[in-house]
Amino acid sequence: MKKQAVKLVSGREQERATFSPDLLTRIHDVTPAEVKALPTFQYYSDEQVVQLISTIKTFTQIGYSMFYEKQQEEEAKVFNLSDNSPKQNVA
Repeated sequence: MKKQAVKLVSGREQERATFSPDLLTRIHDVTPAEVKALPTFQYYSDEQVVQLISTIKTFTQIGYSMFYEKQQEEEAKVFNLSDNSPKQNVA
């Protein structure tokens, strides 16, 4: 079996390389050949590999959705405490 080199990149580089700017759509999917090149999955059938890829994509989408919702909640909690603009009294 042919060995495959793996390039290690920082998280930020990987994020830019893997996702489009909106972070929701991947630029490319992992291929069945790439999965089967890994020793753990070398004996998986084509159907099993396709199911594995689908499962990982679903799990990732769920995880990202949860993370994104949490980020939105945190951003919604931010408000300015130092609002020193003049207030007008209503009589």
